[in-house]
Amino acid sequence: MNIETISRNNTKLYYLKGDFTITSLQDFQDNVFPVLNEPIEILGINMAEVSFIDSSGIGKLVQIANLSKGKNIKMFLIDIQGRVFQLLKSVRLDSFFSITDKHSFAEKYLV
Repeated sequence: MNIETISRNNTKLYYLKGDFTITSLQDFQDNVFPVLNEPIEILGINMAEVSFIDSSGIGKLVQIANLSKGKNIKMFLIDIQGRVFQLLKSVRLDSFFSITDKHSFAEKYLV
């Protein structure tokens, strides 16, 4: 998985590209988890280019969502596509996560 980052004001946005599986967990954790120690208020994870996620990837998203909540950081999953969205929906995580599209997120948090 490839990870790119944008920082603006008190918002951090990560773009994930590739499959989010057990083999990419360390990259995700090394790149994204340190932000929880920064003075941010908004964490966005853009998943438009994630075509597959396994249970390990889902678990890591749940973990960072819970840690973010404990630090009063609002976390959003952005532009979840196809099979990935259907999988989150089938395990009812679409109501656990705050999910939005890139335009709404940008208008509200990246201006």
